[in-house]
Amino acid sequence: MNTASAGLNRQLVLSLDLQEQSLFSNYVPGVNRLLLDQLQLFSHQPSEAMLYLWGGAACGKTHLLHATCHAAHDAGVRSVYIDLKRHVGGSLTVLDGIENVELLALDNLDAIAHGGGASEITQRLWQEALYELFYAIRLNGGRILVAANASPLGLDIGLPDLRTRLGWGPSWHVQPLTDDDRRGFLRQRAMHKGMQLEDDAVQWILQHQGRDASTLIAAIEVLASQSMQQQKKPSLAFVRSALGGLSAPAETTPDLQTS
Repeated sequence: MNTASAGLNRQLVLSLDLQEQSLFSNYVPGVNRLLLDQLQLFSHQPSEAMLYLWGGAACGKTHLLHATCHAAHDAGVRSVYIDLKRHVGGSLTVLDGIENVELLALDNLDAIAHGGGASEITQRLWQEALYELFYAIRLNGGRILVAANASPLGLDIGLPDLRTRLGWGPSWHVQPLTDDDRRGFLRQRAMHKGMQLEDDAVQWILQHQGRDASTLIAAIEVLASQSMQQQKKPSLAFVRSALGGLSAPAETTPDLQTS
């Protein structure tokens, strides 16, 4: 096995760690409906060379990247998800062989920008590596999905050629959900598990468990399991007891409009 193939296989294994619950089917789009439609098409058809998603923490970016990779896999498209926040500062060999995939989902691009926490030397090395990688992927007929906290113009990247390549396709500003959207999401997931959540229980979950999708889904899973085991309805007291030990997530977990 050559170095490129070995690197690709390592990344494909890494991609199996995608959050299983982060799917298009459980994404609540709010005002992001057009973006959701675009990504569903992008996951299995080369509709664009690149899509760039940007927005603040917990707005839905990571959930959408994970969901796109899941949909691509289901369609037989070779895809890879990489969280730059995890890898910048480490070895660039994590990118070996990635030029051969059909779809690259690259999360937390701001990790290679000024202010992202990496040294200037590290920033430059990763920027140059991604510049070459983007070109190679397009040369091989692949496409790229990128997510960052800032827009392409607002991202402080020192390599001008990379900034140009980030403009290869449309840029989408991912809008956060309203609290009403989140309440609807929780009730929908609870009903799917055979539970009915009252307003006070829903509000407590939102206040104490965070607002990202993976955390809210995990909370419902815990409630459903505990409700079945104890044969109790999910009253406010029950919800507090069952979820009191769970903590709010870090920003790196897939988020609910959400990476």
